[in-house]
This record gives sequence, C-alpha cells and structure tokens, in this order.
Amino acid sequence: GTGIGENLFKEFNEQENPIVSVALGLQHGIALDSEGQVFCWGKGERGQIGQGRRLADDAEGQDDEPNENRTFEHALHVENFYDPYATKSAKEDIYAPLLSPSDSKIGLISAGMNFSLAVTSSNLLYIWGKNCVPNPSFSASDFNIRAKAVADSTYPRYVPGLPTNLQIMKVACGTHHAAMLLEDGSIWAVGVATDSPVP
Repeated sequence: GTGIGENLFKEFNEQENPIVSVALGLQHGIALDSEGQVFCWGKGERGQIGQGRRLADDAEGQDDEPNENRTFEHALHVENFYDPYATKSAKEDIYAPLLSPSDSKIGLISAGMNFSLAVTSSNLLYIWGKNCVPNPSFSASDFNIRAKAVADSTYPRYVPGLPTNLQIMKVACGTHHAAMLLEDGSIWAVGVATDSPVP
C-alpha cells in the first residue's frame, strides 16, 4: 500500500561522498560532505543558496549578480569562494579569482534564518545570504526610513577581522547573527546585535 509514512524521502544516487554535517535555516539547508564540499538547497531568494559569482571589478559590498529568486528541491554545489588575497584576475576573466581547490575545502558550516556560513580548511570565514554585507550607498545621516545599512549576497563573501593566527574551532548561527569560537577560547561575532536601524 501507499501509507502516509511511505515515500517521504527521495533517493538521490548522484551523491558521491557521505555527508558529515548539516544545518538548517528557515527555508534552506546547507550540508558538508567528507571531501570538504558544500551543498545548499531550498529557498534562495535572499542569496542563501550561494550560486552567484563576484565580478572581477566588483568592489567589496557592491551589487553582485541578481538573486536566485527560486526554490531548489535538490542540493546545489557551492563553489564560488573567491580568494580575498588575490591581487587581480586574468585579463580575460570577468570574475574575481577563486581559492585553489585545496584552500576551498570546507571544515565547518552553519545556517542562520536566511543566510549560510562556512569556514575553509585554511581558516577563512565566508558568509552569504540576507543582510550579510555592508551597503556602500547607505548613509546614517540620510532620513530615508527604507534605506538599509546592509545588503544581501548571492555568493560567499569573505569575513575579515578575525585573528589570523587562531583557528576557528566551532561556528553557530542565530537568526541574524553568527558566532565563532576560536582555539584560545575567545568568541567573535558578526551580525545584527541591536534593534536600532544601524547594526
């Protein structure tokens, strides 16, 4: 028979490696496999699926490719982890240079309400999705109540500012913020930590 408990799960034969970690946001998920690859699925309207690419001439915080205003029932490989230390792209490449395959292997993942977070095996923190980058056109002195201090990102953005000599041991996400536990026992956080219009 076809009872209620049958056929609740789909079998996907395309999965190459076992999943070692998974996290869920409000309407999206993120998974990490045993080879350090990241996959996202679900609702992607705020960029939390991470399928965009950073343009080579794109200054940090400027608009990137349009958001994926779609829902994905199957997992998509997130692989556009750009190199924050690269000086320039090849002349014919319109996209910013990516990390090498060995440097882009992921060790930790987490998910917030509408954003995703990953830490590479080379100890670089990346975040993508809703309200995760500064909006360069925002002015605190502007009286536009619709203006936002932050913007969405459809691709993984490097998060600067953590001590580079300390390994990130664990990560956790809340609805609009994330915390990183470093090897010395200190906790660093990013995100909205106040009810004021300017985070």
